[in-house]
Amino acid sequence: MVSISEAGTVQFPMVRHAAEIGWVPLAPADAQAKRGGEAGLFFRLAPSEMTVPAERLDKEFFTLVAAEASSSKRCSRSMFRGGGATTLPADSV
Repeated sequence: MVSISEAGTVQFPMVRHAAEIGWVPLAPADAQAKRGGEAGLFFRLAPSEMTVPAERLDKEFFTLVAAEASSSKRCSRSMFRGGGATTLPADSV
């Protein structure tokens, strides 16, 4: 009888491949500590040291929102034209 397991066919080969390309596997005790104990399913990672100025985040966010709104208006005008649906004119939204 052939026994197939996820660990043997997926997980361990992926770990071997990662180690071959330069990743460093964690020791089981280190992995358990990062999960917060045996019951933990996911690593509890430290917060990132990388920060982005709030002004830059605001600018990029509002640029994306404006682009999405413009795209949505064009879609709603063209998709519902003559189809019985009522939409607001683009300049009123």
